[in-house]
Amino acid sequence: MKKKIIIILGVIVLIIGILALIPFLYKDKLLVKVKATINKQVNAKVDFKDFNVSLFSHFPKVGMELEQLTVVGINQFASDTMMYAKSISTSISLSELIKGENLELKTLTIDQPRINLLVDKEGKANWDIAKETGAPSAEPAADQSFKMKLNDIKVNNLNLYYGDASMPMKMWVKNTNVNSTGEVEGTLTTFDLKGDVGEVIFEYDSVKYISNTKLKAETLLKADYDKMSFTFDRGKLMINNLPLQVNGNFSMPNDSMLFDIAFQSEKSDFATILALVPADYQKYLEKATINGAAEFKGSVKGLFYNEIYPAIDVLLNVSNGSFKYQALPESVQDIQVSARINKPEGDMNTMVVNVDKAHASIKNNPIDMTLNLSEMVTDPNIAATFAGTIDFNTLKQAIPVDSLDLTGIMKARMQIAGRMSSIEKQEYEKFKSDGEATIQNFKIVSNKLTKPVEISQAQVNATTNQITVGKFDGKVGQSDFALTGNVSNYLPYVFKNGVLKGNFNLKSSFMNFTELSNLMKEEKPDTTKAVKAAKPAPAAPADSATAFEVPDKLDLSFQSNIQKAVYDKMPINNINGAIKVKDRRMELNNLAMDMLQGRVVMTGLYASKVKNKPTFDFKVNMQNMDMPAAYQSLETFQRYVPLAAHSQGKFSTQFGLSGAMNEKMDIVPTSLNGEGLINTLNLMIIESPIFNQIRGVIKKDKLKDVKIKDFTAKFKFENGALTLNPFQTTIADQEATIGGTLSADRQINMTMDFKVNREDLGGDINKGLGLLPGSDNIKMVDASVILKGALTKPEVSLDLTKARAQIEQEVKKATKDQIKESTKKIGDELKKLFK
Repeated sequence: MKKKIIIILGVIVLIIGILALIPFLYKDKLLVKVKATINKQVNAKVDFKDFNVSLFSHFPKVGMELEQLTVVGINQFASDTMMYAKSISTSISLSELIKGENLELKTLTIDQPRINLLVDKEGKANWDIAKETGAPSAEPAADQSFKMKLNDIKVNNLNLYYGDASMPMKMWVKNTNVNSTGEVEGTLTTFDLKGDVGEVIFEYDSVKYISNTKLKAETLLKADYDKMSFTFDRGKLMINNLPLQVNGNFSMPNDSMLFDIAFQSEKSDFATILALVPADYQKYLEKATINGAAEFKGSVKGLFYNEIYPAIDVLLNVSNGSFKYQALPESVQDIQVSARINKPEGDMNTMVVNVDKAHASIKNNPIDMTLNLSEMVTDPNIAATFAGTIDFNTLKQAIPVDSLDLTGIMKARMQIAGRMSSIEKQEYEKFKSDGEATIQNFKIVSNKLTKPVEISQAQVNATTNQITVGKFDGKVGQSDFALTGNVSNYLPYVFKNGVLKGNFNLKSSFMNFTELSNLMKEEKPDTTKAVKAAKPAPAAPADSATAFEVPDKLDLSFQSNIQKAVYDKMPINNINGAIKVKDRRMELNNLAMDMLQGRVVMTGLYASKVKNKPTFDFKVNMQNMDMPAAYQSLETFQRYVPLAAHSQGKFSTQFGLSGAMNEKMDIVPTSLNGEGLINTLNLMIIESPIFNQIRGVIKKDKLKDVKIKDFTAKFKFENGALTLNPFQTTIADQEATIGGTLSADRQINMTMDFKVNREDLGGDINKGLGLLPGSDNIKMVDASVILKGALTKPEVSLDLTKARAQIEQEVKKATKDQIKESTKKIGDELKKLFK
């Protein structure tokens, strides 16, 4: 008996060992076989990193896990991953698995799935991956005795994207979690589903119609896989905070779908309907008293096959609505809404969106709107009206706006009617557009603006062809402006992403361009974990300019007349000329201004096609500019002409220059390219450290306040390196030829070749020269001053090579009497030395 027990135990141990080893001994071969079998069945590439089978971790259940499953399309979808899941795991009873009946799936978890459903312009879908199997074969009747319980099914953090290029339509379903239990009996399955969606986004033709919308749902779903029919029972859907009852069914008998689904709000009051607003604004509704009746219901019913879509009917009615925030004195009254979306079964182009009435009033200031949209797929037909008075002083007493402080009154009336094709073909006579608006004493203060924006008065009239700005007087910070002109092509700009065109006259008594370039505050990201309102970043210093972006889709011309202005502390007067905004560029055409005690005329462009990396290409003519003022105001002068810090006088220059700027609108030195010339007038260098170092060559009194004769010099920039062509002038009454280079990193290599008058030589040099025979014939001495090294503190050296050669020649020419006289002078000097 003992021996038999030992044998039995040994067999059990052997069986357990074999069961434990099977997943490891045959795992690799099994993976290859499974992948090959799956890929033969589909027009896609299916892969997974690993497949784990455990007989003991969930004993007496079998645990299975598929890791990093991917399904990638082929042909035109070869670069698109249709599905990815981090893992799919389950556990099932080992004994039930062997019997094959009354299975109980204890858990099924799909972790972090990502699904991308794509349809190309030809209507081909990336999920159409099933291979043709030939003529259908007779299938055996389903085993109605088969049963399986589904105890715990979870989908964690599902993200789904649907993109249909043929519509064009896009939809995102983000951060979705689903929990479910159910039971399978033959072809019938019952699921008790609960789920929530973090965000739903719906975009049609580049316009977002739904965003920042959250969903929660629960329903008893009954599925009949034999009939491919799905029924929703006791369904509840929460859109943001709006509860809806959803019931009905849909089926897929072949390759079509049949819908019969209806929904309606659980309550018929206005407060319930307002729960539809995005979650970010729900906090305001919690502090409001809301009254009025409302109705929200709809249905989807009919066939969906190819270009046949089911009938859609959605109704929204609000009557006698009002809401009042507890902390505010005014309320929004007499809210009336009558809106409907309707489409019979068939073509999507038959859908009609109709808002018969949208009315509200704040303190006897009414606002009315209507809207009708039809034939939206082929040629949208639009009819809309707006009329109302908005008193912003009253509005902010009825509606809380945290980031804005608005005052002023706006009266507006607008009516449009026509087809989109009329706009595309520029057949504006077939599209009716008419309206007008007036603004008085408007002011906006915002935590996103560094300065308030004020419009004292404005009058705008609109027709189909253009918008006429008869008057637009305002102020931004220190800057005032008066704008008149017109805008055309505004309908394509609004509806079809067209280019807005316009011509304006701009007048101003004062403009602070530094303030205007810093008008928008930059927001810093909120790095705290708690969810809270974003705080605006501190404003840039008022005297510091920052790069600005020229808006896209604009073709605007401004004829400017600005009496006074300031930019980066630099005063500018009498700005006149044309400014054109086009293709994200600002073009200047003979823009003239008085600055730096002279006159400047500019032609060229500033482009901002890359954020914070603007480029420029200008031709500039500057006449009679003050040299010290230019050094104080122009960063380029400070960089390339530091000697100007010790100067007096004027200069004129004409040059063409192109390059790039950084986000602070500082020129990037290595980007500079161009050439030009400079002329000086009455230039004087005062107490220059450079000239102090050559006082041994030229008399000290000549180098204290150095006068430089007017000159003209040519220069060239190449990748930030400055080359100054040799030019002649007179420095401290001495003839000089100057030329050299300055690198982009401010390393100087410059030579000043002097011809020094004999009487202006330094005392020691002149005295020593007088001892040489033939020196009386030397009237001028060649001397070179060389500057090398860092521009801020260059090394100054003297090159007297030419002077020595000149002296040697004169000594050789000396007569005997001159030699005797020189010898006598030398002897007399020696006698004085040893006396």
